[in-house]
Amino acid sequence: VIKNGSVKASTAEDKDLFRDLRRFIDERDLSVPENYAAFCDLRDPDSCAAYYALQVYLGNQDRSLRKNTALWRARSPEDVPTGDTRWRFALFDINHPSCYGDASADSVSWLRGKEDLFNALMNSPDFRSVFYDRLAWLASEVFTPERTEQALAEFTALMEKPLSLEHQRFNRNAADLGDLDRIRVFIRDRQAYILD
Repeated sequence: VIKNGSVKASTAEDKDLFRDLRRFIDERDLSVPENYAAFCDLRDPDSCAAYYALQVYLGNQDRSLRKNTALWRARSPEDVPTGDTRWRFALFDINHPSCYGDASADSVSWLRGKEDLFNALMNSPDFRSVFYDRLAWLASEVFTPERTEQALAEFTALMEKPLSLEHQRFNRNAADLGDLDRIRVFIRDRQAYILD
């Protein structure tokens, strides 16, 4: 497990593999099909596409390879049913996405300017195709207004009482679920922007 750029659960071999992965990304042009194929032997490209598509869709700017990011891999093919030991992203700490703000924010350009791995991957036509397919799937299947409205209603019902108790405990006003309205607007408007 690599979290925020530091090895968290590892052996010496794991550390070497992580350094090799970073060096590979820094030294190879992923627009070259052979280099991209070699990258895919080290990292699961579907995991990368899914991870980045979600980050872009939600406009999460509170992350980088050194902040709020985790990777994992199985040490041995026997450790996982698939036998696949490639690096994968693990999602955590997305409590600060920009879904409170501008639904038309260009998160792809922002991320390309901030993260070398994403920028390198976007130079590969094969990765771009998988990434944009995943992004379109999020817009048309996952974050539809109907599904998000239902999820927000369930969240409100689940959290209203605990939030009220928390606010009482810390001498705050009654629980404010006003952010839900901004999230509704963002999700509603984001879908059309992403599909465009």
